Amino acid sequence: MSKNFELLRQIGREHDLFQTSAGSRVAKTADCERASLVEIALPRPEPKEARQQIRSPELVKEKAKSWNQEISRKEFPRGLEWARITRREELKLVHRVFSPAGAERAPQVVLFSGVEDGHAASTISARCCEVLAEQGDGLVCAVDANLESPFLHRYFGVPNEKGMMEALCDSSPVNAFVHKTKDSNLCVMPTGAANTEFELSAREIAERLKERMNELRVFFKYVLIHSPVCSDRAAAPPSFGVDGLVLIVEANSTRRETVREVMKELRMLGTPILGVVLNNRTFPIPDAVYHKL
Repeated sequence: MSKNFELLRQIGREHDLFQTSAGSRVAKTADCERASLVEIALPRPEPKEARQQIRSPELVKEKAKSWNQEISRKEFPRGLEWARITRREELKLVHRVFSPAGAERAPQVVLFSGVEDGHAASTISARCCEVLAEQGDGLVCAVDANLESPFLHRYFGVPNEKGMMEALCDSSPVNAFVHKTKDSNLCVMPTGAANTEFELSAREIAERLKERMNELRVFFKYVLIHSPVCSDRAAAPPSFGVDGLVLIVEANSTRRETVREVMKELRMLGTPILGVVLNNRTFPIPDAVYHKL
């Protein structure tokens, strides 16, 4: 019996030794496999400096700025967007001046005058003529009364001859001094020859000018006149017999005191002021904000 017991204990030792050796090999293998899996699954830690750069507000702003510029260049071309804005403002101006809400009679003869020198007022009046002609509501006539710096004949591509100056001296029908343009609904009366000598007095010239404008009322649905408001050679607004005046003011250039004085003089002359256009106004809002509107 003692021999049998001794034999059983020896067999048990060998069995324990086999299990311990096999278990250690399995554990080591599992540890190796686990280590390799952990190394592959977990991302490498980012350096501290890199994390700070990504979270930097300056880099975020720079990235957003570049993104907005890229979107602006690809989806919103500057020229096209600017043309759309300009067109929208021109339509609003024409609607408010020639189709005023609550008015018994819409203005027919309107004078466009600029406080500053330049062709801003003449260009705006020409664009309004084009908008009215495109609407097809009736014939439109653009009259250039800027004797110091004629412009409308170049804008519409007509010769600067037989215009307003000749109409004041000649007794021919007013249609003889009007030139047709590419648009069948739009005609132009240029300034005419600048060296025309008048044998009439200033009062007679003013009366003759008003008569010619009244003749244009008969032939045209709308008559838009450009004449500078601050010029020694320009006729006074009442001489044109207009229904009202649109004053063109240059943003960041025209002084408020000057505008107040001009409007005071116009009211004293009895000229109705239909509106004031603030030309070349700039906005401090970024372009990306406008594109999202």
